[in-house]
Amino acid sequence: MGHLRTELSSARLQEFEAQENAVSLAGELEEEKSLRLQAETELQELRMMKNNLDRVSRLVATEVTALREQCQQEKEEAQRMKFEADKVKIKHEWMHIKIVMSIFLS
Repeated sequence: MGHLRTELSSARLQEFEAQENAVSLAGELEEEKSLRLQAETELQELRMMKNNLDRVSRLVATEVTALREQCQQEKEEAQRMKFEADKVKIKHEWMHIKIVMSIFLS
């Protein structure tokens, strides 16, 4: 009889320890689930940020290209205007020379 009581006590102790272990493991499982959910949320936010940065990078690259083209066009226009101004200046100088020559030769 004493032997059965010892076995019963031992079985109850093992059951109690198993229940404590199960409660502990359930708590750890919930904590891990919570951490995993946080990590998934953070990962999703980081992916959204990366997508936004990629989109902004493409927009900036497009804008830089457009500004380079505009700068090149304005440079070419400035060169053309300088050329035209130089032509007018030369024409004016020739007119001045002709007037001086005609006065000198008269």
